[in-house]
Amino acid sequence: MKKSFIIIVFTMLSIGVFSQPKWTNSPNSERAFVENKGQYDGRNWQSTNQIKYALSQQDGWFTFFSNKGITHRIERLVRNPKKKKGEGDANNNLPSRIHLSEFVNISFVGANNNVKIIAEEKTNHYYSYAVKDLKTNDVNNINNVKGYKKITYKNIYNNIDIEYTLHPDGGIKYNVILHPGANPNEIKMKYETFHTNHLDEKIDIKLNSQTGQLEINTASNKIIEHKPLTFYQNSKTVIQSEYAFSNNILTFNLGNYDNSQKVVIDPWVVTPNFNAGDFTREVETDATGNVYVIGGEIPMELRKYGIAGNLIWTYITPWDTNGGDWLGTLATDAAGVSYITQGTGAEIERVSTAGAMVWHANATGIFNITEYWTITFNCDNTKLIVGGTGGTGLNFQAKIYDMDLSNGSVLADVTVGTQGGFTPVEVRSIAPTKNSKYVYLTHTEVGAINQNLTACSSIPDFQVDNTHHLGYKCENYLSASQNGGGLKAIIANDNFFYTHRGDRILQWDINTGALLNNVALPGGSSNNTFGRVVHCSGLDVDATGNVYAGSMDRVVKFDPNLNILSQVNTTGGFTVYDVSVNSNGEVLAVGALLNNSTSTGRGGRIESLNMTAGSQYATVCCDPNFCPINTLCTTDAPVSLNPNTPGGVWSSTPTTPGLNTLTGVFDPSVSGAGNFVVTYTLGCGSFSYTISVNVCSSLSVCVEANGDLTVSNGTPVYTWDQWTPPSTITVTNQTQCTSCGGTWTFGSCYNPFPIPLNSCNAPGFWTTFTTGSTITPPPGIDTLRVTDSFGNFIIINGLANLPACNPTACDATITAAGPFCENDAPVTLSAVDPGGAWSGTGITNTSTGIFDPGVAGPGSHIITYSITGSCTDTDTETIVVNAQDDASFGYSPTTFCTTDPNPTPTITGTSGGTFTIDNSGVINASTGEVNITGSGIGAFNITYTTNGTCPDTSTVTINITSGADATITAAGPFCENAASV
Repeated sequence: MKKSFIIIVFTMLSIGVFSQPKWTNSPNSERAFVENKGQYDGRNWQSTNQIKYALSQQDGWFTFFSNKGITHRIERLVRNPKKKKGEGDANNNLPSRIHLSEFVNISFVGANNNVKIIAEEKTNHYYSYAVKDLKTNDVNNINNVKGYKKITYKNIYNNIDIEYTLHPDGGIKYNVILHPGANPNEIKMKYETFHTNHLDEKIDIKLNSQTGQLEINTASNKIIEHKPLTFYQNSKTVIQSEYAFSNNILTFNLGNYDNSQKVVIDPWVVTPNFNAGDFTREVETDATGNVYVIGGEIPMELRKYGIAGNLIWTYITPWDTNGGDWLGTLATDAAGVSYITQGTGAEIERVSTAGAMVWHANATGIFNITEYWTITFNCDNTKLIVGGTGGTGLNFQAKIYDMDLSNGSVLADVTVGTQGGFTPVEVRSIAPTKNSKYVYLTHTEVGAINQNLTACSSIPDFQVDNTHHLGYKCENYLSASQNGGGLKAIIANDNFFYTHRGDRILQWDINTGALLNNVALPGGSSNNTFGRVVHCSGLDVDATGNVYAGSMDRVVKFDPNLNILSQVNTTGGFTVYDVSVNSNGEVLAVGALLNNSTSTGRGGRIESLNMTAGSQYATVCCDPNFCPINTLCTTDAPVSLNPNTPGGVWSSTPTTPGLNTLTGVFDPSVSGAGNFVVTYTLGCGSFSYTISVNVCSSLSVCVEANGDLTVSNGTPVYTWDQWTPPSTITVTNQTQCTSCGGTWTFGSCYNPFPIPLNSCNAPGFWTTFTTGSTITPPPGIDTLRVTDSFGNFIIINGLANLPACNPTACDATITAAGPFCENDAPVTLSAVDPGGAWSGTGITNTSTGIFDPGVAGPGSHIITYSITGSCTDTDTETIVVNAQDDASFGYSPTTFCTTDPNPTPTITGTSGGTFTIDNSGVINASTGEVNITGSGIGAFNITYTTNGTCPDTSTVTINITSGADATITAAGPFCENAASV
């Protein structure tokens, strides 16, 4: 007899746009009868019936095999009926979802006591289990557990065997083998049921008299055991047979048959779809091309595959949503050592490349909020960095943790975001970059930070708005029972980093965090209601800088500037949650056919796609970083710029004697005022930081006889601001709602929905109203602020308290300017005291002092500034204007054959510049001679750039075509009367 449990079978069609997949695996296709070494004890709710083997179908359906029979356990994830809709996490004592368990136990009545269960057809892969003690939370590892494709109850009754095998499309089938002399009347299977009592659990078993099939109705599914088919094994001749079911005992009635022959009783069992849990969400690779994935939720599993897609082992974690766990993330280093987490419990495990648990660590602290959502390494895998959540009470903070590789304890942490309003802010994705740094993605921002979290006061290099503005539950594919989790949504190469927001890919400057590009992701999807929710994810880069992004039904390959290069559809169109470039040039994609809105098996998938990827990108171990310093004054003492790695060279732009290029000591009194880009260079890379030096002074303000205010002792230009005190905003429209940080929905303001926001306190603020040394204050305003060009400022509280001005002298000193190029834009000159008149070649406005280099022309020009009136003063300044270079050049002709000699351009402008060519052309940078043969056929843009003080550039396009070939094809000899040819 053979039984088979049927699950959804999806047609496996490759619909790749440009290539076929190398291999595809479904977690359900790699099942086995697993020997119980303690990992399944008690899971059948029968303490006296020890489980010998177990089968997990990764869809909420478990089957346990003991000497007394088999037990089916059906899991179902439902919304907690005791938790009100919209209550969210406010009531933490009640989980949002609960698991229902229903059991069907089938025992062999009157079976032989000495029955043996024989396991055969051992799998090539093995299993490793992390088993948690629910009382102590201690976790132990049971490794190298064997799996089999067939188990047999040998001589369960006299001369009767029952053998169980795995159907290739999923489920179980079994055969009842009647050996010669067997009595089928001895076979008695007693069906017993039990279940949890949370909601609507109920199991009913009956025999359908019309169809002859046994029907098992649970709250989750209807299981049908079709009328048995019985036949002689050798001849396949059918024997009449039927079920008999009385007092929950199933027996077989057979017609007359020859019991000297071997007979097979073969009923067919159909089980419809079961609960979610079958999905694959993260993928990693090691240096030799092995593949590591996590997926599932009852429980979460870590699997290792060979480079050809062969399953090597399965590690069953101690975490599942049945126990209220919020599932975390995965990272695997080059040696194949994996790190996995439970998110909200802040548990982390190290798993060896052989699938054994090395250690398990729990976060400490009763009132601490610690969550682990994303993991990465530094350049040489000597640092383990985890991004997630921290804080105490309801004060959620976005945190980055430096973990001890030897035991999982936290060595250091840094806060990179703080909760605003009711929505927590967390680090949801993190990746390493060049120069020993990490880039990270929170709900609202992206940033970069040094790998030494305790260096430089833990200040990020930059942190800017990510434009994603993720919702708290920011994806629709992690378990529906958890409100948040990590994303595989950030990656970096040497020049840029990229983020994935579901429907678009964003390119950012790796040094400054400036957003450079934002392109649509083909097939991508997300929605934005109360924050963005992504429907797909996954980012990786190869060594050539190409970017690979997961979409709803494909993986898209971009060049470094996000131009699309190719697209490959996933088999069956499964949605991609993560991608990884492997060492063999393939791209791994993982995901599922269905998202977490379904209550049926989701169809988890892992697939290797041939996308002609470059080699794996590896960050270079190079740390040229030094800590930034605050703005300096020209009167400050010298400061030492201390690099993380000694032995480098210091330089600055512009060059200044204030920087000692050997020691890295910067002296602002020598450099003078200005902005200096200081660079520290090692053989492996460099790091730059702009040091600002100001002329620091104490400003003074006085009142003129006419009521005007005059500021002195600073450096123009002076900016004047007026103060608007704090106020209370009563929300009556969308603009006011937004300014209060709320969301305008259905004509009302909420923060968050459904909590109404009726008013808020608006902070006070400064508003600029004018500039200048002497100004007229706005009427009715008694609090002002004036700031000079170096940021020195003074706040005036009460104009009546200011002293009167006593103008005994004036200062016409002109602020130095230039040199300029003749095509530079006009500039406004300044002097110490305003109100004078300007004159000289190039002055186009005598009142404001506008100097136009184009009007002045090349040369040295004397500019005069004169103050007249109650006091007089005059000053002159020589301004140099340099001539603009002329980059004019040309080729004659502009179209060449491949057989032509190499052309050289005629430079009609400024000589001594540099030539460049695009489209992989070959050119002599000094002479502009184009290598016809080396360049090949095509159109080429040639750019000439001069090297003078005022450089110029121009571009000429040439075309290289295949040359004509007049070679005559050999013919003849012919006879004189032959036909014409």
